[in-house]
Amino acid sequence: MRDITNTNLEYNKHNRVRLKEGTQKKGTEIFKEYFENMKGIVKGLKGYAILENIENDRETIVLTFWETREDMENYHSEDNNILSDLVKKVKPMFEQMPERSDYKIVIFKLDD
Repeated sequence: MRDITNTNLEYNKHNRVRLKEGTQKKGTEIFKEYFENMKGIVKGLKGYAILENIENDRETIVLTFWETREDMENYHSEDNNILSDLVKKVKPMFEQMPERSDYKIVIFKLDD
């Protein structure tokens, strides 16, 4: 088991996305493409995970992992045009606007 708790990965933004029926796969593709294009561009963004609810195809969770809380907050500010462009692109698929929560990563382990 690999413990990555003590790396420069300290904060997590949890985005619960409620989608209109039949849009989950397209939404996932848009999120994936977006984050792949953001590699090395967004300060402090260390990675992401996209989780599709297997019992409810109208719900997706997007987790982003951040080096600092400040980087995470700056990215999610109203002044961030990069994020607002993504929201404009996927907003027609939203059943409602995403619910966002902030977390501090205490333990994060992955099996090798």
